[in-house]
Amino acid sequence: MGKIIAGDYEKADIHFSFGTMTILRHNITLNKSTLLNYERIDEKNSKSVSSTLLRGVAGAVVLGPVGLLAGLTGKNKGKHTVILTYQNGNQSLAELNDKEYQHLVKIMF
Repeated sequence: MGKIIAGDYEKADIHFSFGTMTILRHNITLNKSTLLNYERIDEKNSKSVSSTLLRGVAGAVVLGPVGLLAGLTGKNKGKHTVILTYQNGNQSLAELNDKEYQHLVKIMF
C-alpha cells in the first residue's frame, strides 16, 4: 500500500485495488481528472542521510567492513518516491511500490 509521506494529505494511505488508486481518508481517486502531473524523484536524491548512516552502522556491527559498505550502498528496491501535483494546485510526496508506480505511469499517459 502506498503512502503520502509529505505535503498535502500527509500520512494518508493510497489504496490500489481493481485498477483504481485512491487516497484514503480524503476519498481522492488518482487519475487524469484529479492529477495534473507526477515526477519521480531519483533514488539517490530521495534516500535520507540518516537512514544511510544507520544502515551502514548496522551492517558494520553484523558483518564488519563489508557490512558497512553494503549498508551504505543499500537501495530501497521496489519503492518509488513521487511528487504528485493535483489539478487543484495541491502537492504531495508519495511512496509507491512497483505495481502502484507502473499503474500511475499508465493512467497518466
